[in-house]
Amino acid sequence: MNIRISIYDDRIEITNPGLLPFGMSVESALSGMSKLRNRVIGRVFKELNLIEQWGTGIARIIEECDAAHLLPPRFEEIGTAFRVTLYAGKKIDLKLDKWEVQLIEYLKLKNEILTKEAADLWEVSERTARSRLLKMIDKGLITEVKTSPTDPKKVYVLKNRSPHA
Repeated sequence: MNIRISIYDDRIEITNPGLLPFGMSVESALSGMSKLRNRVIGRVFKELNLIEQWGTGIARIIEECDAAHLLPPRFEEIGTAFRVTLYAGKKIDLKLDKWEVQLIEYLKLKNEILTKEAADLWEVSERTARSRLLKMIDKGLITEVKTSPTDPKKVYVLKNRSPHA
């Protein structure tokens, strides 16, 4: 079996023949544990400056994905192979304001909300409520359900959820 690199629209999968060294699991590798398979080759590669240090590869992959704001990579043993999956999507690092959490919790119970109801929930003016609702739409948290751009009965729902669900 050869090393296989599969490129998809949303990810790259690198599959390598062979499992982790005996006694190691994916969890232990992710926690920083390392076992060198061949100390002689490892020492020669280090002396030739072909590697900086053994046992740092997984941590460096995770750090690079994090620095690029990418979704975390996935490491898994599949049959007699080890696979690393690198995702193309950016991670969502949302810091929610208290009022956003309040509306999300409300929508989980009630499914939908009008602008006036949001204003009452937050104890703010309808203008402020509209502004906050638009910010939540921009963040991808909620969406509008309306029949026209000026629909007075438009409601807001959690993203990927329909009203009356």
